[in-house]
Amino acid sequence: MGWRRPWRLLPVVAGVLALLAWALVGLWTERILLASWGYRAVFDRLLAYRLGGALVAALVAGTAFAINGAVLARRDAGSPAARRVVRWGLPLLAALVAAPAGAAAGPRLMLALVASRLAAPGPADPLFGRPLSWWIFWQPLLADLVSFAQAIVFFLALVTALLALLGAAGERLTGWQVTGPGGTRVRVLRIDQAAPGAGAMLSAAGRHLAFLAALWLALQAARYRVAALELVFAAHGPVSGAGFTAVHVTLPALAVLSAITLGAAAAVLYGAHRRRWRFLLWTLAAWAVVSAIGLGALPAAVQRWIVVPDEFAREEPFIARSIEATRRAFGLDRISVRPHPARPLDAAHVAGAADILANARLWDWRLVQPVLTNQQALRPYYRFRDADADRYRTKDGFRMVLVAPREIDRQRLPNPTWVNRHLLYTHGHGLVAMLAGAVDAQGDPVLLSRDLPHRADDPALELDRAQIYFGELSGDFFVTGTRENEFDHPVSSDENAYTRFEGDTGIPLTPWNRVLFALRERSLRLLTSGAITADSRLHLVPQVEERVRRVAPFLVYGDDPYPVALRDPATGERRVWWVIEAYTVTDRNPSSV
Repeated sequence: MGWRRPWRLLPVVAGVLALLAWALVGLWTERILLASWGYRAVFDRLLAYRLGGALVAALVAGTAFAINGAVLARRDAGSPAARRVVRWGLPLLAALVAAPAGAAAGPRLMLALVASRLAAPGPADPLFGRPLSWWIFWQPLLADLVSFAQAIVFFLALVTALLALLGAAGERLTGWQVTGPGGTRVRVLRIDQAAPGAGAMLSAAGRHLAFLAALWLALQAARYRVAALELVFAAHGPVSGAGFTAVHVTLPALAVLSAITLGAAAAVLYGAHRRRWRFLLWTLAAWAVVSAIGLGALPAAVQRWIVVPDEFAREEPFIARSIEATRRAFGLDRISVRPHPARPLDAAHVAGAADILANARLWDWRLVQPVLTNQQALRPYYRFRDADADRYRTKDGFRMVLVAPREIDRQRLPNPTWVNRHLLYTHGHGLVAMLAGAVDAQGDPVLLSRDLPHRADDPALELDRAQIYFGELSGDFFVTGTRENEFDHPVSSDENAYTRFEGDTGIPLTPWNRVLFALRERSLRLLTSGAITADSRLHLVPQVEERVRRVAPFLVYGDDPYPVALRDPATGERRVWWVIEAYTVTDRNPSSV
């Protein structure tokens, strides 16, 4: 196939445009989704950080290939093949390298730039004197940048070597057309003749490759310095972080290797200019000897013959440093120790601790779930995922309570039509709460709230709005504000109660939004259903944990959100709130376990 019939590429172009359009639909609908939760600014900021970092990394990679291509183009490439590769192949290769490079290095770059301005510096490590925020954000970025730069230089050298060989061989893209079976014409290549001036071309390419090799060696010297920084995260025997051998042997060896590698870079440049390679051979020999001895044999010998025979004395200051860093990392240095003398236990003490003993937990949450399902599910499509322990100030005092929300599982609907799954059965109903430290005469739980509709025996568990639209169960999207009333709860075997969603959240289903989210959810009915009106609202991601992760993906979350019956300060109504634990976590605390 030749370039004279570009219309043959239309399917490829259409496929690329379709993939791009699909990615844009996903990105734009995600922005609309977070905007419906009130977090559009968060989405825009996170996207700007990712794209900004990716753009910087892509520009660096693309610029490196562009400069290398310009240098190659200024020389006589020698053959039409080489000239065409320089003219068309290098820009394409630059784009192909820049895109994944930006995607990989961009997010970490922007995270370091932003977080380093917001995070407190923290205490400095005793070995290098760097603050904690530097170890968390900048040190990983530094390691990634060195690896990224070395990869770019390697690919530049590879392309340069291939172009030199191509030019010297003189592969000419003169080509001709051959008529095959069925009249198909195919363009093929032909090796015509050796390129003129191949020796001069290889000499020029050699000088170019020497410069790239020197640059790679200089980056390798920086890599040794990065490896020295990583010693604070090493673990050797009883020491977390740099121990006796690492500080007195490995760290100096890495410094020497860094200096030798810089010398090798200078030797490569000198040898390429003077055509004398003896100095380079000596530096490479020194590098091999120091690597074998300083990073291999000598650390092992020092550890075995010097450290192990008197390990505690040798490692004592480093163990103390590790203990101090570990206590600081886990906040143990802020714990105060106070004595609590024991007193004799008698009947009077037991009687005075009645409130404490009443909260002694008798029910195991793993055994509660099947009991509650048997007694309070009431319909096959209701489900209790688990029961969470909490404390409520009841009319009988402060009590430990196990609380389980009655959520709806649309996978268990007896008639799972599209309308039932997405328009009718939109929410669960009520909380079932039981005393954690009590049983009734039959050995069953003592319930404080129960049944359908929700009914509470204690004011602490009362709910003005018992509907549970979002919970722990993962599920599909649902639509509220449609022409269909929403199922609320069964009243009897043949009668149901219905309700309408009265919240202000959800995605307005304008005609444009219906098109976008029908594509996103791959649901034609979302676009064509007559029950959906301009006042309808689409609700995605009903699982509370996943919703929070969309808003703040940089936090680490607990795996068990739990419901709480509280009064809404804005409306004064009691309803179900969800609490989820979130943490900032790092494993880059120097010398800490």
